[in-house]
Amino acid sequence: MDRYSLKESTFKRGGRGNNHKMNIMRDTVLYLISTGLNKGLPFLLLPLLTRYLTVDDFGYFGVAMVFVSVMTLFFGFNPSLFIIANFNRIEKGSLGKYIYHIFILVLFCAFIISVLSPLFSNIFSKYGITMVMFFIIVLIAITRVIMSIGLVMLQMEKRAWDYLNLSIVFFSPLFVLIFICIAYYSLGWTSVLVSELIVGGLLAAFIVYWLQKNKYIAYGLQKEVFKKILGFSLPLIPHVMAFWVINFIDRLFLAEMTDMRTVGLYSTAYMLGIGISLIHEAIHRAWQPYFFEYLAEGCAQRKKQMVKLTWLYYCGSIAAFFIYVNLIKLLLPIIVEKEYLLSMDYIPLIVFGYTLFGMYRVIAGYLYYLDKTALLASISAGAALLNIILNYYLIPINGGMGAAQATFISFCFLFITVKIVVLRYYDVKWFWFQSDLR
Repeated sequence: MDRYSLKESTFKRGGRGNNHKMNIMRDTVLYLISTGLNKGLPFLLLPLLTRYLTVDDFGYFGVAMVFVSVMTLFFGFNPSLFIIANFNRIEKGSLGKYIYHIFILVLFCAFIISVLSPLFSNIFSKYGITMVMFFIIVLIAITRVIMSIGLVMLQMEKRAWDYLNLSIVFFSPLFVLIFICIAYYSLGWTSVLVSELIVGGLLAAFIVYWLQKNKYIAYGLQKEVFKKILGFSLPLIPHVMAFWVINFIDRLFLAEMTDMRTVGLYSTAYMLGIGISLIHEAIHRAWQPYFFEYLAEGCAQRKKQMVKLTWLYYCGSIAAFFIYVNLIKLLLPIIVEKEYLLSMDYIPLIVFGYTLFGMYRVIAGYLYYLDKTALLASISAGAALLNIILNYYLIPINGGMGAAQATFISFCFLFITVKIVVLRYYDVKWFWFQSDLR
């Protein structure tokens, strides 16, 4: 089935016009399950990990996952954003060229990181990461990028059911393998990495085969294609770096300024806190294809609908924050062992921070569409710098709570600043929509 027929069949299943709302609701539920399986795996593993790992071991695991995440962000300069923003602009038959060039960039970045890795071996060993484990982390990052490309293609084709099926294929064997490695072979926190390399590697190979079979990969290097990808992605490097800083550097600060027990408690709180982002992620994945399609249409009525949905999303996000925090407070004694219960102190601020981040993502899409990536990157860099300063000064005073405070304030700054910028650059009424949208 070629891409034209895929797109056509998608619309036949979902319909147009008013059916979009039903499609978005249906897809949101499917993406919520999918995202829960993909990004919620650490959250779902908490009962197992806290039973077999000490708090200090959990701290080492948290730091290792920081390295996995930063490499995943940098390999290919976050190619999913390029595909999402340009899916409805690039000629359908040409998309395969871009995906092929993205793969080349991913492999090139991984090669450079691998060559330079011996220079940082002392730093890695300080956090319990051997060189063998470091190369496992590099390979995991490659597989994650490849899987993200496969998933985002299904997302933009509005194939939520296939997205869910692929997520199940990844999650089910991974969960079983982690359980076997940690419970029966006593591999400790490395069980998660070894298991993900095996399962993720097999699935990434299948995705490459699927892309090639469906002509989503067109071989042959072209300078112009590289220029277009890099022209979009290079201005986002500060943006990507900024989110790495805000999302992960607090654990490195904690490891340097406190102890691994504090890192372990904070990492536990972070895994539970970002659970709220699974809801936001599901809604974004369901909404993004329609969002960029509506922007491409440029219809005044579509703009009004987007404004209304944006404000409804804000209200729903705040309500979800209060519900989620109280739910975690009730479930925490069941989810984790007794020695991890102190992590509850950090959870409300982390959840509130990621609530604001979800609200930020709704409006950041306008700047992607307007090709204001450089401006967005400068705002993100400002938020990251603020996060570094806050972590540096607040952690010595408040410990793990200082890191949670830094996360919340940084996301608050990011959301408010981007909202002000969108108000300026996107020509639509944001505060007088009630009378216009009835």
